[in-house]
Amino acid sequence: MVDTHAHLTFPDFQQDLSETVARAKAAGVDKIINVGTDAEHIANAIELAEKYDGLYASAGLHPHEAENFSEELLKKMEEFARHPKVVAIGETGLDFFRNYAPAEAQYRAFEAQVELARRTGKTLVMHIRAAFKEAWGVLEKADLGAEKVVLHCFGEGVEEAKKAIEKRYFLSFNGTLTFSKSTLPEVVKILPADLILTETDCPYLAPVPHRGKRNEPAYIPLVVEKLAAILGCTKEEMAGITSANAARAFGI
Repeated sequence: MVDTHAHLTFPDFQQDLSETVARAKAAGVDKIINVGTDAEHIANAIELAEKYDGLYASAGLHPHEAENFSEELLKKMEEFARHPKVVAIGETGLDFFRNYAPAEAQYRAFEAQVELARRTGKTLVMHIRAAFKEAWGVLEKADLGAEKVVLHCFGEGVEEAKKAIEKRYFLSFNGTLTFSKSTLPEVVKILPADLILTETDCPYLAPVPHRGKRNEPAYIPLVVEKLAAILGCTKEEMAGITSANAARAFGI
């Protein structure tokens, strides 16, 4: 199984990082992508990828950090992207829910990273919150191609999912899928199985029964189990499908 979106570089894992990785492996999660949110976290994610087998990195500037974007940072990100264990660009996109950065700054950083994904040939990892229409406009214009975009922590509805299916973009699900009031099972039901990815977004969004606690990659089997229940297949079949999808999405 694969955790396609983790933040093991965050302070939450400082005290027990090795144990966290070991628990993931013991749970059958043999690959983890630590997603960069700024230059420091990208560098740390690469460091972890060099230290641990099965760990990879993604190079991106989070929308919350968009005001820190510069041409110099973009060059640095392009250098990071050349590292053999950097398998994606992102997370990037638009977040008009928190609005921690002005919209103009978010667009600038997002559009630059879309072009970086095109130049490097790496898959783009998208963060979209309360901004689907706006972010989709940028993606439509960019037209990065089938299986070159991941909609991380997908939280939209069926209509938005249909747009992603049409483009053959991956949709990634985490602990929110297991929440009792989640409408995401309706989305999962309409998806081609070969576009589904699993993630934690740890330390956030732990699945039931760990909701409200620190999330970690070892909880991926709970997401896989929920997907399997929705789609009427075995957990083992779902693990195989989502792992194969991650292999295509990220070359891992």
